[in-house]
Amino acid sequence: MIGTLSGVIVALILYFYPLPTEDHSNLNSLAFIFVGLAALLLFIQFISLFFSWIPLQQAEQNTSSHILTLFKSDLKLRAATAWLVVFNLASLLIAIHPPFFNVVNKTVLIAIWILLFGISIDSLFYYFKRTMNYFNAFGAVHMFAQAGENCIKQEREVDLCDWLDALTEVAVKGAQSNNSPLCVNALNKMQRLGRNFLESSKSIGHSSQDAQTKEFGITDKISYTLFNLFQRMDLINEKVVDKKMEIASNHSVTNMGKLAISSAKCDMSIAVHPLHYLRLFAGRAQNKGMADVGVRASLTLLEVAKTILNEIDVTYLEIKEPFLSIVGGLEEIAKEAFKQEKSTSIKVLMDPFIQLRALFKSEKVVSHQDTPVIILDIDRVLVEFQTLETVLQMMPAMPPIPNVADEKGMGASSA
Repeated sequence: MIGTLSGVIVALILYFYPLPTEDHSNLNSLAFIFVGLAALLLFIQFISLFFSWIPLQQAEQNTSSHILTLFKSDLKLRAATAWLVVFNLASLLIAIHPPFFNVVNKTVLIAIWILLFGISIDSLFYYFKRTMNYFNAFGAVHMFAQAGENCIKQEREVDLCDWLDALTEVAVKGAQSNNSPLCVNALNKMQRLGRNFLESSKSIGHSSQDAQTKEFGITDKISYTLFNLFQRMDLINEKVVDKKMEIASNHSVTNMGKLAISSAKCDMSIAVHPLHYLRLFAGRAQNKGMADVGVRASLTLLEVAKTILNEIDVTYLEIKEPFLSIVGGLEEIAKEAFKQEKSTSIKVLMDPFIQLRALFKSEKVVSHQDTPVIILDIDRVLVEFQTLETVLQMMPAMPPIPNVADEKGMGASSA
């Protein structure tokens, strides 16, 4: 904008305080100066393009092979180049056709050219800035996500899966280099793409099959796209857990919880799948000794349950499967937490189930057809933990178990 603003100011000054334009030789010289400056801008742009290929190849190795595809098809870069070419042609027309000065008011013509020159400078700097985004992994993640958003708007789910692959590739390479912020950024973008896809799938104008899905024989494009997304997030989670990247593992769990809510808002029946992956992520992290991820997963599952019941009208919906999955996930996390740390308070482990049970005693769902089954399953878990607590309380009072080897030794000595 600085070049355009400067061009506007100079053009206004020349318009109100025009230069002497009686000498035609000066006008011809001025025309060739116009051509020289315009050609210089275009030359700088092509030089920058030439020297950008090596950094682009390095960026391809550090991010994804899709980076070059995106660069070649970037319409904004093409528009910036096209503008510089058109500006050069216009400047050349002025130089090779001097009578043009006699057709158009000379002062107005010079002012307009200066304004266009300022716009061209801004266009060149925009070209530099956008090209630099391709060298930065975070910039590449943003552009991959933007390309995915465009695929959602145009109902090109197969292409959307390609951009999900690109984000996955960036995240996996980020995990290999222990770059948690990059993994988290890619995971957040994938979650938003999934959410926006599910929201667009609910619109009336969204067709159940488009040209791409028909070509590939895909009958259920929602399930096809979601399972592609879940499998790729699972791959990322596996890598970050192997590297014990706790921050990225926590975000894997949180983003899968958000996708569970988005899935439930779209179709309650598909909410089971992200909940399954959430439980998988939590168990994988706990097995690697990341107890905090288990706590995050437990809180996430509880928050998913609260959000579904508070934000969705479940009166006539079947909610048994997703909520039984939530109860099962909370149970697995709690048992694994106790297995790894026997000193964990049983009351702390029982608290999520007590909160979940209280939700189903609320007026909104107390009379729901699936509530009795869900409460029965919650009570089953609570009884198990209460029994465990009772056993633990009795253990100090129980006599020590005699050592069989010692008893045999005593018998032999008495004999």
